[in-house]
Amino acid sequence: MRLAVLALCMVFFRTIAAQHVIEARVIDGASSEPLPYATVLLNGKSKGTISNAEGRFRVPLGSASDSLRVSYVGYRPVMVPLSIALDGKDILMDRTVHELGEAVIRPGEDPYKRFVAASNWMRRAPEVSSKLYFGLETHSDDIPVEVMEGYFNATFKAAVLRSLRYKQGIIGLAPKAGRHFINYNTASALVFLDIHGRQPWFPTSPFSFNTIRELRTHYSVEWVSTGTGSEGVDQLVAVPREGNAGAFKAFLWLVPGRPTARALELQCINCARHPLVPLFDHGRIDTVDLRYKQIWSMNGPAMPEVIQVDYTVAYTDPAFHDRYRTSVVLYAYDRGQQFIPTLFPWKNGLNEYPMIAWMPRDTAFWERMSPPVPTERQTRDREIVLRNDVTRNAWFDSLRLDHHHLRPHYLAWSKDLWVDSTHLSGVPVDRPNDGRSPPNVQLRTHLYLDMDTTGGTLHHRTLAVLDAQASWYLYPWEPWASAYCTLFLDLCEIERRALEERLNEPGMTLSRARQLHKEHTQRMKDEQKRFLMAVESQLIQLRSWNVRVRETLGVDRLRGAHLGPEE
Repeated sequence: MRLAVLALCMVFFRTIAAQHVIEARVIDGASSEPLPYATVLLNGKSKGTISNAEGRFRVPLGSASDSLRVSYVGYRPVMVPLSIALDGKDILMDRTVHELGEAVIRPGEDPYKRFVAASNWMRRAPEVSSKLYFGLETHSDDIPVEVMEGYFNATFKAAVLRSLRYKQGIIGLAPKAGRHFINYNTASALVFLDIHGRQPWFPTSPFSFNTIRELRTHYSVEWVSTGTGSEGVDQLVAVPREGNAGAFKAFLWLVPGRPTARALELQCINCARHPLVPLFDHGRIDTVDLRYKQIWSMNGPAMPEVIQVDYTVAYTDPAFHDRYRTSVVLYAYDRGQQFIPTLFPWKNGLNEYPMIAWMPRDTAFWERMSPPVPTERQTRDREIVLRNDVTRNAWFDSLRLDHHHLRPHYLAWSKDLWVDSTHLSGVPVDRPNDGRSPPNVQLRTHLYLDMDTTGGTLHHRTLAVLDAQASWYLYPWEPWASAYCTLFLDLCEIERRALEERLNEPGMTLSRARQLHKEHTQRMKDEQKRFLMAVESQLIQLRSWNVRVRETLGVDRLRGAHLGPEE
């Protein structure tokens, strides 16, 4: 099986409690068209959700006095009682903008001045932290080939998503004609797009110019429509001038008469510059169409609440040609709050596949989350995820060794796992400062601890994990080598079980759990050091360590392995 893979950047996949949940749809009151990604909040609170691409949303039924405030750029907000009567109903919204032909431009309104003022307003947006939902879906000929969903801790500043810290995720890949298509490093490539920066791998953005003179030189800025009232919007369009082909076209929605941004959108057809690169030398990217949109929060600190990214890629290699369309949505919620960081030494950067593809699904976590309701199409695509979860299929088996970075960077312990030479992808690095050469064998394991709280209850999940990219084995692979490496991981699993038992003690607190994790991590390292020293001095010692593992974990790692005569 061959793979068509892109180096760059989800779909809605959810589990939600069926009881006490109502579902409704947000639509245009005149055309009945659905309004995607409308903000739905409990009135007077920051808790809520967004509608999906079909305008649908779900919220739990609260007290009899609760009401919902539904808002959408360019429409008057709507207040509706949150009751069982709302279930299955449509919420109609009325537009507040006026087309330019019927609007009167306010005296002294220079579109260039408004555009630059808004850009500078966004530059001053404060740093805000939040939880973030991240969803991606890719289709080819209307066939789902890739879905991704995840939760992160996010930080925003000056209209830019500055950081994402991974919490939980899931990926599904479905082969088409014997090939897989993946978006690799999307979050770091597209999601972190700096609308104010001049990045060589993106088209020029009109928001990168902070003076009217610069903007006028490169763009033509015109009015599209105007609005009235606090909920209205003025809309501007910035079109690249002739000779500025490698640039975004931009739309900007503003609060009437003010520089306050409500939304922005960047578009590029057949982009001359883009961050997508084929991983394989035999492939090429022919064309890329890109759309990037931010919808800003109307409550609380100024920040992009929803980010949408859509791009279409034409890909060719000597054996085939295909087009792929990827849609991404990010929803920032619970501003000022974040998930409890996972106790695990993640590598620097944000690489979705290495971070997500190895981890068994945490069903309890997903049941506690309430992502945007999936569309009917996404519900069907969910089956692709369930059948093709990357943690349960070796989609990377056909990759060449020089593309080992696409393989999972970590391995979670299981009774059926036997560590072999293909799992160990670390590369020794010389350490000239201390004059020592790297060892011929290095094995690294970690105790993974993820925690979350709901209703004052601390939930946790633990895993024993082999860090494949930090591990290597340079000796010839003898028949007993797999047992040697697997027993090393087994010692991590033994310590994980001891940690798990203590974490289940009544009255467990976050600080206590962190201290226990630290203690058991050190105990694991000490025991593994004793294991390595014993086996290094006498290989036959593997037998005694295997007895301990067999008695504790119920697995025999030396079946069929020849260590020499018994002593």
